[in-house]
Amino acid sequence: MHDLMQFGEQLMGRNIVHQESPNEPGKQSRLWSHEDILHILIENMGTNAIQGIKLDLLGQKHILLNPRAFTKMKRLRLLIICHACFSEGPKSLSNELRLLDWAAYPSPSLPSNFHPQKLVTLNMYHSKIKQIEGIKVCEI
Repeated sequence: MHDLMQFGEQLMGRNIVHQESPNEPGKQSRLWSHEDILHILIENMGTNAIQGIKLDLLGQKHILLNPRAFTKMKRLRLLIICHACFSEGPKSLSNELRLLDWAAYPSPSLPSNFHPQKLVTLNMYHSKIKQIEGIKVCEI
C-alpha cells in the first residue's frame, strides 16, 4: 500500500511540474523524461528555470552532447545521469549543484569554471576523471 501511495505522489508531482510549461520542457524546474532531457542537452535548450535533472537511459546510447548545454542552467542543484554515453563533457556546470551523480562522465576533468562550494554528494563512478580540483573530501 505504501509503494502505491508513493507512486501516486510521484505522478502528482510530475503533473504539477509538467504544468509549469507543458510545451517547453526547458522552462520546467525538474526534468526526468529522457526525450525532453536529450532534446534540451543536444539542442542547448536549457534555461535558468531548471533545478533538477534525472536522466536514466535503459540501454546505453551514444549521445552528442552540446558542450554548452548546461551553460544557461544557473540554478541546477541536482544532476543525475546514468546509463548514457556522452560524446564529450560539458563546458560549464552550475555552481549551485548540491548533488552531482554522473556515471561514465566523459571528460578527464570537470569544467574549469565549476566551483562546487555547495556540492554535498559527488558520484562519478566509471568516469574518465583524472583530477578534481577545488573539492574537499570529508572523512567520516
